[in-house]
Amino acid sequence: MNAGPGSIRETSSDSCMAVFTTTHLTLKAEKALKDTGVGHRTVMKPRKISSDCGLAIRLDPSDVNRAKDVFLSSACLPARIFHLVDTEWECIMEVDSENLSGTVIREW
Repeated sequence: MNAGPGSIRETSSDSCMAVFTTTHLTLKAEKALKDTGVGHRTVMKPRKISSDCGLAIRLDPSDVNRAKDVFLSSACLPARIFHLVDTEWECIMEVDSENLSGTVIREW
């Protein structure tokens, strides 16, 4: 599969994963990313990542900052964003879900 604008390679081992608290937020974020041309793929959340929602959005690491801007402007903030390092998912950002302004609790 070729990676075109608005998509990421299916076999990308260097990827990030945005996880949301609900399926509704995940799908809202997916639409916002599609509308702005940010490369992404909606996938089943890896078992190693804890979340109430079974879906996640996979991102190319080079698109994470653009995706964060889209999430904030669309009011569909992820609970966490993870980066795949070797075979482990490391949390690189956690958002205060109680604060709709998108205050980042931790960013690594």
